[in-house]
Parts: sequence; C-alpha cells; structure tokens
Amino acid sequence: MSDTTRRYVQGFWTLVDELLNALLFLLLGLQTAVLPLNLRDLGLWALAIPLVLLARLAVVLPWGAYYRFRHAEQGASLILAWGGLRGALSLALALQAPAGPARAAILSTTYAVVVFAVMVQGLSFAPLVSWLKRSSGSAGGATA
Repeated sequence: MSDTTRRYVQGFWTLVDELLNALLFLLLGLQTAVLPLNLRDLGLWALAIPLVLLARLAVVLPWGAYYRFRHAEQGASLILAWGGLRGALSLALALQAPAGPARAAILSTTYAVVVFAVMVQGLSFAPLVSWLKRSSGSAGGATA
C-alpha cells in the first residue's frame, strides 16, 4: 500500500471513528432527557466518583510500577489511572439494568461518573502530563 493510500485509509477510519463517537454520545445524551435525575442521589454520585478512581488506581498500580521499573518513567501509574476515561461502555452496561427501583439510581450514578471522566479527567489530562514532565526534571519524563 502506498503512503498516499495509507494516509487516505487512515483518514477515512479516523473520520468514521469520530462520527460514530459523536452519534453514540448524541444518543446517550438523548437518553438523559428521559432519565429522572434526582438530586438526593448527589451523595451517591459523590461516593461513586472517588470509588471508581480508587478502583482504577488499584488495578493500574501494579502495571504502572512494572512500567516504571522497566522504563524508568515517572508518574506512569498516575497517568494510566487518570487517563482511564469511562464512557460509552459504562453507559451501555447501565442501560441494560432491568426495570426496577434501582435502575434510575444506577443510570444517574453512571452518568455522573461519565460526566466527571469526560469533563474533569479528559480536560485535565494534558496539564497533568505537562506537570509530571516538569516535575520529573527531564525531557524524557512521563509521556502518554
């Protein structure tokens, strides 16, 4: 395959990926219009977000330690844990919850975690990597 063809194929699949992601989040956003958001679930949301982050860190910590040992990267565990954005898969699984009294709480809590992941983690990922690079003091510091 020539370089030109490879570039066009890469561009095509990148466009398809972006369009499908946009469609997915549009459909999930429409789901929120019918989701009863109850502010008394705010405590549950506030508990779920740190629990999800801690669970992600507990899973990633051994791999980050291994990576740091093998490649001498600073902050690998933090980057891997913070970069673990939750989104479409979490919401798709939550939407499969059976009808019942807990379904609304499951959906609203999942949406809260996803919104936090996209808005806070997604927007703060690049500054975190930059900060880790500066704090490591070397040009070959933590990379994403």
